[in-house]
Amino acid sequence: MVQQLVRVGKVVKPHGIHGELVVAPEGDTLAGLEAGTPVHLDSESETRRLLALRPHQRRLLVTLEGICDRTAAELVRGAQVMVDAGELAQLGEGEVWVDDLIGYRALLPDGATLGVVREVLSGGGRDLLEIEMREGTALIPMVREWLVEIDTEKRRIVLDLPDGLVDAS
Repeated sequence: MVQQLVRVGKVVKPHGIHGELVVAPEGDTLAGLEAGTPVHLDSESETRRLLALRPHQRRLLVTLEGICDRTAAELVRGAQVMVDAGELAQLGEGEVWVDDLIGYRALLPDGATLGVVREVLSGGGRDLLEIEMREGTALIPMVREWLVEIDTEKRRIVLDLPDGLVDAS
């Protein structure tokens, strides 16, 4: 079976001297994992086990197998934290993993093409869609009220944006 890795957070920095990591979670997924869950860091080829996690100032403090001091923690600063999709709760109706939106066409409600989703940026309290448009790039906050539709079959996302947020001409 092919493993599908899902991004659940990003290592922000070390915390203390015993290898704890400050991780900016993406949604509630990381916080719901249990000790023993295999975790992948994009900066490494090996899998580590999640030993512990706890809330800390709107982020999480995470302890991973094999990261026992500040020096080791510093080496994974900036790494994406990923887990196998099979370790996660199943998605609900109409839900998608944010990484799956990469490559989707971004459309306006009238069908006009806004651009293509190139990245989903997380960490500041709200995900941002980085949309490559004809005239550059736009960062669009993922606001539920602006999200009209996510069509996984047609790989498109329809956004009803406030006037003036982007120039879609």
